[in-house]
Amino acid sequence: MPDQFNFHKLPSFADEATQIFAVSQSRNCPFYETGDEFELNGHRLFVENTRPTCLILANDFIRMVALQSGLGSSEAARQSHTSLTCSGCTGALELERIRQDRSSSILDEKKRANLEKVVESISKFSFFRHLDQTEIRRLLPHLKVCDVKENETVIRKGESGRHLFMVLQGSFEVLTGKEQVLLANLGKGEVFGEMSLLSGGPCNATIRAEQDGRLLALAGEAFRRQVDRHPKVQRYFYRLLTNRMHKTNQFKETLISKGLSGNLVDFQLPELLQALNMSQKTGQLTLKLRCGSARVLFNKGEINLVNYGQLDGQEAFYAVLKEQSGAFSFSPDYPDDAAQNGKIGEFMNLLMEGFVRIDEESREAATG
Repeated sequence: MPDQFNFHKLPSFADEATQIFAVSQSRNCPFYETGDEFELNGHRLFVENTRPTCLILANDFIRMVALQSGLGSSEAARQSHTSLTCSGCTGALELERIRQDRSSSILDEKKRANLEKVVESISKFSFFRHLDQTEIRRLLPHLKVCDVKENETVIRKGESGRHLFMVLQGSFEVLTGKEQVLLANLGKGEVFGEMSLLSGGPCNATIRAEQDGRLLALAGEAFRRQVDRHPKVQRYFYRLLTNRMHKTNQFKETLISKGLSGNLVDFQLPELLQALNMSQKTGQLTLKLRCGSARVLFNKGEINLVNYGQLDGQEAFYAVLKEQSGAFSFSPDYPDDAAQNGKIGEFMNLLMEGFVRIDEESREAATG
């Protein structure tokens, strides 16, 4: 996320007595894991509603509050506990206070009504439909609003993702490839940025504001916790990723069938070959690789000719498959004299044999 964006933190339901504790270390605890959070509001302890309440830990919190209550206000502030050790059963926990909200101790009715409107509004978004309103309230401290100007880049391909974004206003372009080809438009209620957060890898597309807009940003760690804890959220993003991958593959097949060119950094060679095979394309794939030019002829998806340098046929195919950089162009034009050629082998068998050879060479290089 570029640093120039102006984040606006959403209000929360926290008051002066609210302290947020997180598990910093879990040793064989039957209930809680590292990262789990607890909200302590006066004598009230709130835990994730998918987790049971441990009475031993609850009593430890009560004793801590009682100790603080017995001190004067200045002394309590000075000795306010920032850590807690569970007295333990079959396991033990170490907890650290990660946040203490010092806002007004009493929420007036108008402020509470406004907060409820925020919860009601964002609960209509596809992601939040899988969470109840209590869970949404607990996410408010992790949510921020940012305003984006027209043509401003929100996510840049190749960078690591830090937020899940939801579109509140405006339209955002999904751009792919070196030429920044438009893949899709995202409007109100749609989300983006999830793939990098889920995979841990870099973002695979650039997201740019088509017009002035507003985004809701959820911190990456908070997003991952929701995915880990809620099967419904997991299923939602599984379907979302599946649909997006399907659309991306369809888009690439359309580009290829139109005879457009590209770069192997954007279109990896195995998926390029598979797209031509699965869509039963007929035509000529020309490649500019590090050892020279290569040519692959397809007839209804089957490969019936490969040339690369001094190599022909299957050996040329295996040599081409090893290449990771270069340029390509596909033309639906098919030489008349090539129609008589039979396929050089079953496509999937060729592909699998090529992968085996690449793997063996990598192992030899590592040991040798």
